[in-house]
Amino acid sequence: MSHVVISVSPETKQRIDVLRDQIESANGYRLSYSDIVKMLLKTYEDGGPVKDERQLEVDFGEDRSDILERYKG
Repeated sequence: MSHVVISVSPETKQRIDVLRDQIESANGYRLSYSDIVKMLLKTYEDGGPVKDERQLEVDFGEDRSDILERYKG
């Protein structure tokens, strides 16, 4: 099997390392960088959330969200 090298920013590598550490703490094993990329691709292809479920995503477009109605004074 041949391998391809991809380049990421130092910040992205750090985020991947944090994710790898969390998986290792929770499950007792460490995933390779290749396995992390495969996991992210599978999650995306399956339509699942790729981001952490604790993140809050807010759309401030008035025509797409009622957030402005709920928080207007």
